Amino acid sequence: KEQSKNQYRNRLNEEQQAMVQEMRQNAKILRDEFKESLTEDQLAILENTELSMKERMDALKETLTDEQLELLDCSLEGIKEQRREMRGEMVQQQRNEHRKQVKNDTEGGKRNKKGNGNGI
Repeated sequence: KEQSKNQYRNRLNEEQQAMVQEMRQNAKILRDEFKESLTEDQLAILENTELSMKERMDALKETLTDEQLELLDCSLEGIKEQRREMRGEMVQQQRNEHRKQVKNDTEGGKRNKKGNGNGI
């Protein structure tokens, strides 16, 4: 698993790595804010290792106040939005890199008059 993480990191440029780091920091902040809102009883539910993670989450959700549920929903939505932005940014960057490569190949005389004229 660690090897696949390293391979993934190696494929990201510095800007993308910074985006990933920022996303992780924001997720940690949101997670910490949510945990700060929990009571001792709610924290005890989370720390109960006799329950599976799903059982802990189900038990915790039953005890959450409306404010805590809203905070949890906002946190999850914020994380999802950051992931969508990151995916969109990565796709756009990859498109731009491809277009740049095609343009360089065309201008550099590297084309061999084959293909469909779209750089393919």
